[in-house]
This record gives sequence, structure tokens and C-alpha cells, in this order.
Amino acid sequence: MPEPSVFEELRRANALLAREAEAAYRDVAERLARVPVVIRVDDEVLFVRASARGIDVRRGPGPARVEIATTRALLADLLEGELSVLDAVVNGRLFLRGSVDDLLALERAIGAYLHGAIRVPRFESLLAAFVAATRRERLASEIAHERPKAGCSP
Repeated sequence: MPEPSVFEELRRANALLAREAEAAYRDVAERLARVPVVIRVDDEVLFVRASARGIDVRRGPGPARVEIATTRALLADLLEGELSVLDAVVNGRLFLRGSVDDLLALERAIGAYLHGAIRVPRFESLLAAFVAATRRERLASEIAHERPKAGCSP
């Protein structure tokens, strides 16, 4: 059974933040209002735009001022504290494009998002489920690549 898409996970997380930490959600929306973002995670492309109405996440590209490209595996590593954003960028696992001002605005928005998320008890289980699903996908992929092909002897 395929795991939920990053699109679905992000929409679920945003709805939870909006419902249970409204001030943080509004703060994030305000910080992102001038910085639309395209996020590429593996084969998914998301467009994130914010306004006074809130944070809008859509499938597909859009007119972005910041672009991010990464993998689910890296997101899980970041969430578990296995490496820093700086290490991920330096090692080529995280691609960021945008002006310095826009990247700093994004960094502040992410900080505000996390500040709100840690105050929502249900966020922990949401993030844990994402990490667990990503680890299962990685393990299944590794096992599939290690299996001998039919007709081949080990």
C-alpha cells in the first residue's frame, strides 16, 4: 500500500497547525506571504503560497521566489536530527534557490512553523508516522535491490 503523498502530509499538518495553534499558523502565513515556494520531494512537485486567508498548498509548480528540492528520506533524517540543513545543502541532498532575503524569510517561516508545531501534542504522532513510513519505504527499496534476480544463484 503506498504511503500518503508529501502533498497530503503537508496539507494534514497545516490543517492541524491552523486548528490547534492558530497564532503560529497566522504568523507562518504572514512570513510566507511574499515568498511563494516550489517544493520538489522525490517525484512530487508542490506550490506553497500564503496570504491573509492562510497557507495554500497545491500540486504542481507555480511562480515561486524560492525553490526547494529534496527527498522524503532527507526530510525524515532532518526530522530525526540525523543531520543539519547546512550539512544537507553542503552534501548535495538539499537544493535551495532564491535570493538571500527570500531564503531568510523562508527560514523564519519554518522556525515559526516549528515553534507552533511543538505546542501541538498531535504533531509528534504525525511526524513520527511520516518518518516511520519513509523508513519502511527505504527498507523495502533496499531489500528489493538486494534480492537475487530469478534464475541467478547467489
